[in-house]
Amino acid sequence: MTTHDMKAQIRALQLCLTADKRPLGFLLGAGCPLAIRVNAGGSDEPLIPDIKGLTTLVRGKLDSDADHKTVRTALDDVCKEDGITAPTVENYLNLLRNINAVGGKSAVRGIAPEQALKTDRRICQLIKGEVDK
Repeated sequence: MTTHDMKAQIRALQLCLTADKRPLGFLLGAGCPLAIRVNAGGSDEPLIPDIKGLTTLVRGKLDSDADHKTVRTALDDVCKEDGITAPTVENYLNLLRNINAVGGKSAVRGIAPEQALKTDRRICQLIKGEVDK
């Protein structure tokens, strides 16, 4: 049986599902959502974007709000200082949560904990809107 023979793979899966003594496991990678493609405005795009696409979307939406744009710019500055040349939403959320954990009212690395919390919530809201499909 070759790994590219779909019928053989389906038969093997059916055998595993009918036999109560055979162990069965599914390993799904982080790229699975990229396999589902949709036609969006004439172009073939993934149903759920990868981390790079998600970051681009989040950056664009944060930049449409002046308060969030200021924080996003500060996040990029902090990432640049830390040697992160292409920050992702994961980098943003880690930084925002660390700043919020410090607490207080004073800015940490140019971002106040209150701003960090608001931007964290907004990013999570944007991510949820994209991946909840």
